Amino acid sequence: MQETICQAIRAKRMLTVHQKTSTKTLIRVVEPYVLYPTSEGSLILESWFVAGDYEHTAPPQARG
Repeated sequence: MQETICQAIRAKRMLTVHQKTSTKTLIRVVEPYVLYPTSEGSLILESWFVAGDYEHTAPPQARG
């Protein structure tokens, strides 16, 4: 998965991600721009939310 994300960042491609909440799974389209490790060894993906499910804040183009 890490290599797929890095390839998407280099190629400036969008990714579809599935985010599990306590009650459901949200499906989102994001534009990734950086992936980095934490001091504990986890990976953090920073990306722009482009489209898809949301609970609190709509993606920019969905806001009126």
